[in-house]
Amino acid sequence: ASDGEPSDVQRALAACGAVQCGFCIPGMAMTVHDLLEGNHHPTELEARQALCGNLCRCSGYRGVLDAVREVAAAREASAAAAAEAMGPAGPAAQPASLPESLIPHQAPPGAGSVQPHPHDGGMA
Repeated sequence: ASDGEPSDVQRALAACGAVQCGFCIPGMAMTVHDLLEGNHHPTELEARQALCGNLCRCSGYRGVLDAVREVAAAREASAAAAAEAMGPAGPAAQPASLPESLIPHQAPPGAGSVQPHPHDGGMA
């Protein structure tokens, strides 16, 4: 949020029914922000891959995936409207080629800093 106003991602998560108990939503929101920063038009598979480490037991992931799609579409529409308002500026206004889309990746299970303890039978 900026100055107490929810971000477009936060608003979309709420509008799409992804906010239930509130336990997982901060991580979901941060992951969606990160995903859309590196990949402005993620596919559903890319969004699922980005969210795979965030566990939700209340709402599931449909609302979060819908929110990703809504935010990407709204940002694209906003950018198109801004470009249209700028008018034709010729070839100099063409953006440089964008880098390959990025998908945030989380550490795989067991890759954290939890060390096995000899008294727990090797289970972390």
